[in-house]
Amino acid sequence: MDRDFYQRKMAVRFDSIDVDGDGVVTKADFERAGERVVEGLGLTRESAQGRAVLDGAGTFWAALADAADVDRDGKITRDEFVIACTETMLATPAGFGITARPFAESVAKAADPDGDGLLTADEYKRMLTAMGVKREALADAAAHRANEDGSISVAAAIDAAQDFYTSDRPYHPATYSFGTF
Repeated sequence: MDRDFYQRKMAVRFDSIDVDGDGVVTKADFERAGERVVEGLGLTRESAQGRAVLDGAGTFWAALADAADVDRDGKITRDEFVIACTETMLATPAGFGITARPFAESVAKAADPDGDGLLTADEYKRMLTAMGVKREALADAAAHRANEDGSISVAAAIDAAQDFYTSDRPYHPATYSFGTF
């Protein structure tokens, strides 16, 4: 197990969550992440899917804060984040399900407007864009999860998030340049 690599990957992930760049993540950072996804997918906060995304972001924050915010000041430092992710998601098989899966699942389902369990390549790219993935990474990211017809299952999108948070393997930067997962 390459814990050093995983911890470097989580440090980069921390930077993408710390949207205001103040060196800590807070509940407000997770709320803003959820709001960006809701807006990026063209949803309203009041819609069932919008509420699910915002609730998922809140669940992610609460579980992560419970594991990471050791001094209970409502702020998670980079070091606290990296240690918590390592202990909660890499070392514990159920950790992703408790921590990040509710958000990942709500985002992937919200990106599927017809509810058929499949995202078109455009829907997947829209989801990734809403999550802050860089434009140059979109085509490559979709190609890694696409079915023969170019669609991506909602399950595969959730699996991509799980693989990111639970894998210590090197990764293709485009596949894991998630903005808010």
